[in-house]
Amino acid sequence: MPSSPPSKREILVFEPDVEGHSQEWLQHLVDFVADNDQAAAIAVLAPPALCATLSRAMPIVADHRIRFIAMTPREVRLCGHRSLSLAAFARWWVMRRYLRRSGADMGFFLCLDLLSLPLAFGLGTRGKPLAGILFRPSVHYAAFGNYRPGLGEWLRDVRKDLLYRMMLRNPAVATILSPDVGLLLDPTPATPPPNVIPRAFFAGLFKIPTLWGVKDTAPYFHDNGAKTLRDAVAHYKRFFNFTEEQDPVGSATLGGRITLTDTDVNDIVAYLKLLGPNGIDK
Repeated sequence: MPSSPPSKREILVFEPDVEGHSQEWLQHLVDFVADNDQAAAIAVLAPPALCATLSRAMPIVADHRIRFIAMTPREVRLCGHRSLSLAAFARWWVMRRYLRRSGADMGFFLCLDLLSLPLAFGLGTRGKPLAGILFRPSVHYAAFGNYRPGLGEWLRDVRKDLLYRMMLRNPAVATILSPDVGLLLDPTPATPPPNVIPRAFFAGLFKIPTLWGVKDTAPYFHDNGAKTLRDAVAHYKRFFNFTEEQDPVGSATLGGRITLTDTDVNDIVAYLKLLGPNGIDK
């Protein structure tokens, strides 16, 4: 049985996937809570191997504010089922179950993308609020102007758009975060999502690997969306060049202050290629 929760407010952070960046993201979160006495306490609900790895690296001073709850093998299997719909409902069920058992005050899905289906149906967690990170909304990509989806992608986006609108009406959903820089490109969406935090929130939130040897570590970003260094730098060119009209919330903080030209992109790419794993390449 999970141990008793600490006296201060506690968030149950749920991540059922071992592969990918899960360990890195959770380690950053553990480090943040360990370094900040005012941060809420967290209970990390994850597969046993991930809990064991993170607990070994946890600072002793944070022992009373961070705890780990290992999922059962059956829960891990269900949450990783190849049927995405089944996996989605399994993740909601596991979160609901452990919110009750752990006594945590709210639940946080490290990756919310799969959960839009059960949350769109209005499923809750017995009065406790839910939050999470939505990594690939994709329904706003048409605002970039050069986005030409195929039939399958178009159908996917229509489905996502419907599920997101329904999910945002779920009273259990308190906050949705997204590091997607185009999330609020449309200044007049049909249904404004006030509880979707804009890209400006994420400035400095994610720690990134060193740039030494970056030319040899393609593809780039959490979703491998940039296949080359030039793709990665071009992404930031669009990011910094957002206008107030395109992003009324985030542009004052991040956009409009830096304008990258094509020449700037070429220079940055050339510089990054010089950063060898052991120093500047001659």
